[in-house]
Amino acid sequence: MSCHKKCTKCGEVKLLTDFHKRSEGQLGRTSHCKVCRNAYRMTRPRSANYRKTNLESYYRNPDPYRKARAKRRAAELQRAVQWDDSEWQEFAIAEIYECRRLRTEATGVPHEVDHIVPLQGTLVSGLHRAENLRVVTQYENRSKGNALKHIPT
Repeated sequence: MSCHKKCTKCGEVKLLTDFHKRSEGQLGRTSHCKVCRNAYRMTRPRSANYRKTNLESYYRNPDPYRKARAKRRAAELQRAVQWDDSEWQEFAIAEIYECRRLRTEATGVPHEVDHIVPLQGTLVSGLHRAENLRVVTQYENRSKGNALKHIPT
């Protein structure tokens, strides 16, 4: 199998790693290289009413959003340890969420509480305990996704 591919936009022959993955594409990659795709995306900025459009979408059909939120709440409840109802756990978790709020206010950068071992991981599922929580930036948390990856804190 070839490890090179020709970009249909710029015409250069590049490594497969220079193309985004796409199951339907030739060799499982997109037809345009990452550089060309990014250049194209930069010419098409989000519309000014991007947020308004998303809110309208939610109000037109809220069920998928509500189901996703309910699934997340259920996962947290299922993974909350029932045998350890100590006040320390409740206090520690509340402090972690307070730390998130304070970091967001102090820096102006959105922060989130991350489960180090994800609640709904594919190989392993973590618990909703203070020892499994940490405060990271929203960008770091969203880029980690539902994976067990270490992000230095």
